[in-house]
Amino acid sequence: MSDTPEVKTLVIDGQEVSATRGQTILDVAQENEINIPTLCHLEGLADVGACRLCLVEIEGSSKLFPACTTRPQEGMVVHTDTERLRRYRRTIVEFLASEGNHQCAVCIVNNHCELQNLAYETSLTHVRVPYLYPKKDLDIRYQRDVDSGAELADYSGPWRPDLRYTDFSKDALATKVIPWSDEYMQLCVDGWAAEIAQRYGADTAAEIEWTAWNDQIVPELERMRSEFLPDGTVYDDPNEHVPESERASTRVIYRGLFSPRPNLVDLSKQQLVTWLLGGHEYLLQCIEAWATQITVRYGLDVMFDIQYTLWGNVVLPGVKKLKERYLGITGSTVADWMKDLQMDATSMPGKAFDMSFEMPEPDVGIMTFNRCVAVDQWEAMGRPDILEKNCHSTCPKSMIVTTKMYHPNMKVDILAIPPRRDPDDVCCKWRFSMRTEDDPEYVPVQFTEKPRS
Repeated sequence: MSDTPEVKTLVIDGQEVSATRGQTILDVAQENEINIPTLCHLEGLADVGACRLCLVEIEGSSKLFPACTTRPQEGMVVHTDTERLRRYRRTIVEFLASEGNHQCAVCIVNNHCELQNLAYETSLTHVRVPYLYPKKDLDIRYQRDVDSGAELADYSGPWRPDLRYTDFSKDALATKVIPWSDEYMQLCVDGWAAEIAQRYGADTAAEIEWTAWNDQIVPELERMRSEFLPDGTVYDDPNEHVPESERASTRVIYRGLFSPRPNLVDLSKQQLVTWLLGGHEYLLQCIEAWATQITVRYGLDVMFDIQYTLWGNVVLPGVKKLKERYLGITGSTVADWMKDLQMDATSMPGKAFDMSFEMPEPDVGIMTFNRCVAVDQWEAMGRPDILEKNCHSTCPKSMIVTTKMYHPNMKVDILAIPPRRDPDDVCCKWRFSMRTEDDPEYVPVQFTEKPRS
């Protein structure tokens, strides 16, 4: 048997090309620098033909064929850029643009956004169908028009099943909660910078940081300022004054936009909660910017690994200390852990998440993600396989690591996790409880109180 690979000759857009065994039309087109738009095609993962953007016409058939899964045949004549295909692709991009909020850890609207590039490529100037922003409206924490009158000084008291951020006093929001959120943001970006510098060197870390800031965060600053901060609030980006020649040795300054200011306590409680939620979106924007740059340069697997390493080694231990210092969240019970989850700055309600919390029993807590931006995005792109990989590689480990910081015998049960069987299902659901002594994984432990000074 000959080792010579089988070669087929075909024509793509008038250009005669050759294909070897195992290649697809998309492979051959890319090999010959013929552009066929894709969204769900990613190197290293099997093609599934989900996004339908790579559909092509083949002479002799009225059907359209996905280029990523169709094998070339001898003498095949392929068209990749007809008026019919352009119209079809524009409609697909239009539907994608109308669904979800398009903010996730690896793809935000910036110069590296494939959906944005496809909108330009297909000449999509507006969306004719109604926008769909799936929101369950079960998360009550963000509600600013409801005030229980609790006037909490911090969250050192009992767990509140119906916690709203307006339960805190104005003084607590201005001098504790918002400063804590700002510290949380700085902890995260410092962690990313240190981890990237350790892996790839200080010069690469500086390049990634400045690219993330200028390309992905700066374009959103004015929008976030006008949406979340009181009218007249001024923000001057100090990074604009750093010469390009000095950036390799100068860190980006993230503080300022949602950092606490001397007059915060003069704002209304509604304005303070809005400020806090803006800080949450800014934090996500910063994390997403770093994650996107890593994904573009090194791929999803590296990004997931860095994200998990950073979360377990730096962010979670550091944030626990910040919550003790600013919010008074201490202790080692399931209720203490549920308070931690309710206040976590990376999972506050808004465009990214809708969550609910319950404790059906004294030592049992349940947290539900009714909506998660990562689920919205990957499902809209037709890639539940990437969603599954993301959720299964990062989320359970992070939950287990964090609960053990509260108590080594705290148990995590996954009640639901992507992929979802139905779009109306919750994104994920977690149950937290304490192991009993007859549990094989029970760890004998005794807590002592810190001495009072």
